[in-house]
Amino acid sequence: MEQIRVRNVILALVAFPILLVFGWEAVSTYRTNNICDPGDHIIQSSVDAIKQAKIRFNRARYGSHGIAGHLDEKPELVDFSRRGDRCCSATRSRNMFGVIGWQVYLDGETVGEPTVRNVGVSMVLSNCGAVFTRDSFITAEPNSAERSIGIR
Repeated sequence: MEQIRVRNVILALVAFPILLVFGWEAVSTYRTNNICDPGDHIIQSSVDAIKQAKIRFNRARYGSHGIAGHLDEKPELVDFSRRGDRCCSATRSRNMFGVIGWQVYLDGETVGEPTVRNVGVSMVLSNCGAVFTRDSFITAEPNSAERSIGIR
């Protein structure tokens, strides 16, 4: 009888932390997928995800192009409509913890700069539209025609 009590106590001491971790992860997943910040909303479709990414593209990390003689900083104004239907795409997925993520690709051109740069954005948004900055990048490279003739 004494051995059964000791075994139950040991099982309880081992099981409790495991259940605590799984419970914490379940709560975190639920909050990430369903509880949005003020002004945000749950993304309903790929069109909605693209719209949110266009608003929040500046939160992505900038990747330098390293081309000498050309502007190399994060663009502030980008027109994604010049590419037509080919500008954007979005895909919804879940990671292994159940968190919903929207992988969004945007393609556009800078506006209001002396030379137009091609802008590429790859972003991962939460189900509420929050940007996962660790997985989101933006690049802005000089137009290939300008690079080939050396316009600066």
